Amino acid sequence: MDSLGNILCSDSSPSSFNEENCTISQQNNSKEDAQEFPEQNKEDAQEFPEIAFIGTGSSVPNINRNVSCIMIEVENDKFFMLDCGEGSLSELYRLYGLEEMDRRLLNLKSIFISHQHTDHHMGLNSIILALKL
Repeated sequence: MDSLGNILCSDSSPSSFNEENCTISQQNNSKEDAQEFPEQNKEDAQEFPEIAFIGTGSSVPNINRNVSCIMIEVENDKFFMLDCGEGSLSELYRLYGLEEMDRRLLNLKSIFISHQHTDHHMGLNSIILALKL
């Protein structure tokens, strides 16, 4: 943290921490150390990774939580799926609609299964069949 500076407080107890009793000492902050980043249009910029929790209900799904499935977009149109529980395809459709679901599935690069319990891989058949259609 030397290049960013150090925070110095007169009283280090957590209850007394506030801006009045603390100062920041700058060290090694020169123009050579500073990195310049290109300007980005905030409206067009999309931050990655984008993580979508499709199902978090583990082995006991309910009306609000489907079984395990997480979809990660690591860069534009590059998706990975972590676990693929039963009903993951229908949850993708419910959350995104047909066009967005198709885009995500067609750009799905890999599916990772954490372990061989059925609530983590029973949705593979429907995903594979959807990709064939």
